[in-house]
Amino acid sequence: MFYVMNMKLIWKDVFASKTENGLDVHFEKLGNEFFSLYQTLQANPDVHFSLTPSQQLQFNQFFEKMQTLYVNIQEEEIISSVRRLGLIAFRIMMIFSALRIMEDGEITTNLYCNDTDFQNTLDMITILVKHSSYCILK
Repeated sequence: MFYVMNMKLIWKDVFASKTENGLDVHFEKLGNEFFSLYQTLQANPDVHFSLTPSQQLQFNQFFEKMQTLYVNIQEEEIISSVRRLGLIAFRIMMIFSALRIMEDGEITTNLYCNDTDFQNTLDMITILVKHSSYCILK
């Protein structure tokens, strides 16, 4: 994934720390939470992730439209980026769905992406494809 950021030419003091531990304690806590989820998933049967038939249709339509739009703007250089973002989108949907297990505690062998996570992912990809397009132009 590519993301272009406008940068200010300001040097930051890399030794400045506002807390005694920095972010170590925060990330240690997060790591323990995710390790707990990992252990839970490992102790259960394999989970098969899928999109609903409606989501599959939307997914294919979304990326077909995205590919057509950007190939008309930038020609063939963008095709691999759009297709790679399709794979990335599916992976993000899997991650979001796995994180939902932490919220509701429900583990099933067939896990479907909920509509909120599906739409949030497509919204993210809409922005990321613009950034990929910008990087290809440079």
